[in-house]
Amino acid sequence: MVAVDEDAMDEDAVDEDAVTISYFTVSSRDNDDDVVVSLSSSDMATSSGSGGPHTAAAAQFTLDKTLKISEAGDCRVLSYCPSMATLCVSQSSSNALFPGFGVKKVSVLDFKTAQYVAIHSKMIRDMCVGQHENILLSASMDKTVRITSLSSNTVVQTYTLPAPVWSCTWDKDNPVYFYAGMQNGAVHVYDTRNTLTHIHVLSVENSRSPVVSMQYLKYNPRSSFSGSGVIVGQLDRTSLYEKQQIDYKLHILPLEDDGSRHLLTTYRPTQRYPAVRHMLHVWDASCGDLRQKIPISATVIDVRSVIHDNIYHLVALTDRQIYIYKWSS
Repeated sequence: MVAVDEDAMDEDAVDEDAVTISYFTVSSRDNDDDVVVSLSSSDMATSSGSGGPHTAAAAQFTLDKTLKISEAGDCRVLSYCPSMATLCVSQSSSNALFPGFGVKKVSVLDFKTAQYVAIHSKMIRDMCVGQHENILLSASMDKTVRITSLSSNTVVQTYTLPAPVWSCTWDKDNPVYFYAGMQNGAVHVYDTRNTLTHIHVLSVENSRSPVVSMQYLKYNPRSSFSGSGVIVGQLDRTSLYEKQQIDYKLHILPLEDDGSRHLLTTYRPTQRYPAVRHMLHVWDASCGDLRQKIPISATVIDVRSVIHDNIYHLVALTDRQIYIYKWSS
């Protein structure tokens, strides 16, 4: 999974009075599943679940609530709409008369489920909320990307692609643009003002590996790299398509041998640990320290940070339910 910590690229932009989940990676294995969640801001010393100051040593995430989403066990992705204080969780329809896939809306005011919104005919692989409007962009195996109004619970625009769509992301510099990554390795660029077709095709020569994840890198004049573009994660490589005046410049990122001396290991069950182990690892991105290990009873598929009224939550999604953790002392 590709993720970008944009604030970490500019030290002056860090808010010392806030906790943010800056980036995360999800690694799933048959015998060991780890979710690594990195936190930014120095020591998170002034944050808590109730908004009051607490020391970094005392503060941590604690399980606040679990919420069943799907009986079928086919949840896959989370997205959060701050302006509506609403989580969107992908799932299949529970109504046999109207099959397909959509999202279950969950209010973060009380963490109770609300409406189910039908969107696609096949599984949703990725989705993200627009920055300035209550709209949801979703990518599906039914070879479409769709824009859905979360205010009216209706699909307002559909784009058909030549292959199943595995990932999508909005352009954070210009909200009329978005990107759709396909199973065949190509990325289509769309302008929402053009309701008929894409405006660009981005593809790595000789690579037809699926685009499993994308993140938009926003323009930042104060960063050592001020450019913008879209980072594309495929099964065999990670690339940056840097925005130019009228086109994109491809950079293949050298991630296979980064010299970081960091090693991720996974383990089969042993006599000491006879069962499958699932763990949320919470890291402090400002110093690289492991802040907390959170045992969880099922495989975590996706995670999202939720901040509302100065209350901080970490939401972890499994195939059937969400686990809601509250940041507190």
